[in-house]
Amino acid sequence: MSKLVSKYAQKRHKRAARSLGFALTLADFDGWQKFNHIIGILLTAEERAGLAYAAMRSLTDEQRQIVAEGVFPSEMGAPLSGIGSIEDDAVWWAKNASEVERSIYLLACFNSLPPDQQKAFVEHAKRKTAA
Repeated sequence: MSKLVSKYAQKRHKRAARSLGFALTLADFDGWQKFNHIIGILLTAEERAGLAYAAMRSLTDEQRQIVAEGVFPSEMGAPLSGIGSIEDDAVWWAKNASEVERSIYLLACFNSLPPDQQKAFVEHAKRKTAA
């Protein structure tokens, strides 16, 4: 069986499997972060979903809860910078932050704007609401 897999497996699957071995050997946050990045490039969304499903199903209910809270925290915290462009970072943060966090940061940002920019923002929001 092993020889058949080795002979017929796609190169990207072999690379992903090798990367999993490295992450398991390193057994630290940095190794898993790099594995996350690598499989994001090498595997399709369906393949990654299959891995996630298999891994989550192998855990107890309590372990699954701990993992889910680590992946999907109830609060995102402050937006981070340095991942991509500031626009991309802001969009990513807004998609992942809770409604409460978005509201709090929106109000704080709005209040920090000079009056002319606040007015422009309100006009923009009105146009978006009317559309």
